[in-house]
Amino acid sequence: MFRKRPSSPADAAWRPTARPNLNLLVFLLLANLFVYAVLGIVAHGSYREIKEKAAARSRSLNALLAENVTAELARIKLGLAACAAEVARERRTGGAANATVPDFLHLVRGQLPMLANLIVIDRSGTVIFSSDHPATTRSAADRAYFQRFAADPSLTFQISEPLIGWMVEKPVMHLVARIPGRDSAFDGLVVASVTLDWFIAKFQAMDIGDQGAVVLRGDASRNFDLLARFRPTGKIGETTVSDTFRATIAANPDHGTYEANAGNDNIHRMFSYRKLDGFPLITLVGLASDDYLEEWRQKAASLLAVALGFTFMSGIAGTIIVRTWRSRAEADAQIRLLLDYTASGIVGIDPQGRCTFCNPAALRMLGAKGEPDLVGRDIHAIIHDQGGDHPCRPASCPMLAEAPPTDQGIHRDVFRQLDGRSFPVEYWAHPQRKKGEFIGTVVTFIDLRDRLLANTDGLTELANRHRFDEALADAWTQRLRTEDDFALLLIDVDHFKAYNDTYGHIAGDDCLRQVARSIQRALERDGDLAARYGGEEFACILPGTDEAGAQRVAERIRAELAGLALSHEGSSAGPRVTVSIGIVAVPPNCPAEIKDVLRAADALLYQAKAAGRDRVCARTLEAPARAADPTPAPTEA
Repeated sequence: MFRKRPSSPADAAWRPTARPNLNLLVFLLLANLFVYAVLGIVAHGSYREIKEKAAARSRSLNALLAENVTAELARIKLGLAACAAEVARERRTGGAANATVPDFLHLVRGQLPMLANLIVIDRSGTVIFSSDHPATTRSAADRAYFQRFAADPSLTFQISEPLIGWMVEKPVMHLVARIPGRDSAFDGLVVASVTLDWFIAKFQAMDIGDQGAVVLRGDASRNFDLLARFRPTGKIGETTVSDTFRATIAANPDHGTYEANAGNDNIHRMFSYRKLDGFPLITLVGLASDDYLEEWRQKAASLLAVALGFTFMSGIAGTIIVRTWRSRAEADAQIRLLLDYTASGIVGIDPQGRCTFCNPAALRMLGAKGEPDLVGRDIHAIIHDQGGDHPCRPASCPMLAEAPPTDQGIHRDVFRQLDGRSFPVEYWAHPQRKKGEFIGTVVTFIDLRDRLLANTDGLTELANRHRFDEALADAWTQRLRTEDDFALLLIDVDHFKAYNDTYGHIAGDDCLRQVARSIQRALERDGDLAARYGGEEFACILPGTDEAGAQRVAERIRAELAGLALSHEGSSAGPRVTVSIGIVAVPPNCPAEIKDVLRAADALLYQAKAAGRDRVCARTLEAPARAADPTPAPTEA
């Protein structure tokens, strides 16, 4: 099957050197060290980035939680102050048996749905009013909070330690306000009971992962007593905290972030804490490292698999090379070509155009099950002449030419497989001579389909940014050569961050795909190109199109998208997904440059967004390329 070729200087280059094994071993060792070092740097950088994101997310969640809890406690405090003032007023005016106080207290209680009970205690500790439960006959005089108010005339408001409510019969936290008496005398208390379950219900609603924790504690003045905790560990009221937390909060009393193995579960978490404004309380949000590092562990495992795979493959490759050096000092021409171009298809052709040999890649690319499907057959008839419609005839086919190519010998063509399907290729034809006589040709070809896929955005299936840049440069060169019209559209999905925040990133990806299809459907001609410009931005290159034509395309895009009626509750531009579009048209005589067109399109897109979004702003460039302001006098459509 293979034809032996005489020795040549090129063959001599393949003969083993004096120390091939040692040189190869050093090379493989250095290559593996380099791969492991690069992947290690990538893994470490990814680890740091994920930890920083976890810390930022913990801080963000805690800020929202602290703001919400502070607002609720402030409402309760304000309601207590109003109740205490009403009771004091009724007593000063001598109202009959506090006639209006119960109605007022019930009114306040109705405005505070988070309360489990609202009670009034007189100066002796007797409960004289209870909003939600029958009043207890027990005296509150032995409660610690009652004694503190009775002993300290300056104390007007306080949050009690967690305790079991006598009437609520659940763990509660009391918010207590003094009833002002005459001459600052102690005249009783108004007490709002909030169950710890109310706090825990708020904590449970937060997205903190499978092992995250949310905690409410007192501040340093209360020795950080535990009030409520989602995923509870430890006892309510205990003051045991990690040394890391104490050191961090001592340095930054108001808010901060730290890592610790906290709680009796001993789970490592990234904590953020924040002191509630106006209250002696602290909220903490902890994200478990096992949760937020899961994605990194998978990536690290993938990187390790890549490194081990490289080591394995390089070891196999090294073994094969060493064996080849030892067993085949003289390789014939065809085997050498197969070793050189294993990633490409290779076929040998005799002077009559018949296939003399082929490699596995060629069999695979041409759809052959084995060598008998190709060897001995007219290769030109298989690749080019199926159906008789290929413009390349045998007399002019570079694969059959005896003369060596005058250029680089690279040809772009379309080959056909045995089943008639075609695919784009790039091939090299190498005429072979023996003693000056033409003995055939070796053709090496590669499948360009993967290269074409490399120019496609994986999410939207439009052209990617790299392809857009190439196409823009080509279209601009064509415009200069033909002196034709040209238009460029920049498109932005309105309030797309809000869409992701509302519906999630998976829904956001689907939204981008549907927007991309709408844009593709709106294009008129094969020469028009739609591309993903970046993130939620898209671009359209419209050669030979003036401003009016570009506006028609833009309105078709908007109409296509309107027909989908994709809901977007987070958009101020409307209840559906919309786009803003900036259009720049360039007439044949305009001396603008590509950068001017991009700058003007970006400015018009910005203007469309600033004007309320869901609109088109268009303009035809007339000024010289280096005018002071490339974006005046836009036309809004």
